[in-house]
Amino acid sequence: CHSCAGNRYKFKAAASITDIGKLNYKNIVENTYNITGRVTQQDIEDADDVFEFFDANYTKISSRKGVKANLPTALHTNFDWNINQRFYLNLSGDFSLVDAKKVNGTAIANSVTFSPRYETRQFSFYLPVTYMQYSGTQIGAGFRAGPLFIGSGTLFTNLFSNTSKGCNIYAGLKLPIYQDYR
Repeated sequence: CHSCAGNRYKFKAAASITDIGKLNYKNIVENTYNITGRVTQQDIEDADDVFEFFDANYTKISSRKGVKANLPTALHTNFDWNINQRFYLNLSGDFSLVDAKKVNGTAIANSVTFSPRYETRQFSFYLPVTYMQYSGTQIGAGFRAGPLFIGSGTLFTNLFSNTSKGCNIYAGLKLPIYQDYR
């Protein structure tokens, strides 16, 4: 029946890998310096050019032309379990697949989010609890009314904690282009 058709799944799983590859900067010069010298704040403020500043105050150890930098390759996972008709548990994760300590390496912060939610066709409410590398645990809230959604992954942490290490808010409007209700 079209009017009683809700989500027709018990469990969903998804995975993706993003940002695979490297960037090759052929005309870049990379200099390495021994920075054990002493400089003052005034020396830094008086510098007209950062390259001249390093050359004047530190010993250049090496120089090379052409730099390769990896993209922040990551694994993204999502598991959604329909406990009963209107209650769901969602577990998602983002995991770096590259070494962030590597020279010219870029990586995402690893994170895991657990979100219980109540959902009907026209309304949903959810409470995401996220653990993020470097930031710790954040607790938020969000809701959807029809096509409009608004929330924050850090709402409760920011309201009730003096040690929050992040803040966000999001809002959106979902406009389905085509939806088959067969």
